[in-house]
Amino acid sequence: MPAGTVLSLDASGLRVACGDGVLLLTELQLPNRNRMTVRELVNGHLLHLQAGDQLA
Repeated sequence: MPAGTVLSLDASGLRVACGDGVLLLTELQLPNRNRMTVRELVNGHLLHLQAGDQLA
């Protein structure tokens, strides 16, 4: 799986493939917004990602 590929997205976080494993992101900050948990972003429908998407 190429680095930057979304592996899964659920209430515990966003899992992204990286060089030698998986990175679990639990908080994100969208442009012009405060930092939020992935759970808050998913519940608020502000995060439109799914498994297989590629992050830039």
